[in-house]
Amino acid sequence: MRKILNACVAVVVTVLALPAIGTDAPAAASPARTLVLPASLFRAGDALQELKVTVDCGYISSLQDIPELWDIKMGFDIPSVQLFHATVRLGAAATEGLGPWARSIRIVSMENDCFSVKVVASGRDQEYHWSGAQLHWAH
Repeated sequence: MRKILNACVAVVVTVLALPAIGTDAPAAASPARTLVLPASLFRAGDALQELKVTVDCGYISSLQDIPELWDIKMGFDIPSVQLFHATVRLGAAATEGLGPWARSIRIVSMENDCFSVKVVASGRDQEYHWSGAQLHWAH
């Protein structure tokens, strides 16, 4: 069931991303990298209930190992700003800490001079804001 859900999400992401970036994507676009969220900055004992990611001058290319029972919405604010919003459907499905979300989002940078990623993670008791050097990348 989880594999089917992950495959469906990957297809939706691809369908949503391709029309927005068009067929004239620059040849110099960087390869996809995995966004590594700062689990050490998420308070121990808190559970993630909502995740928002804003990508400037790039796009989310895929989602991997996402937790079950989460609603996911993706779109574009303007052509160069992609918005991602995930919310837990049931309180019991909230992940302890960042759970699988810590390394589940793959992002491609289209233009390095304006590329940026901002993340807002909401736990039960606190809202966390991360960007720039607080975020790390894995290949």
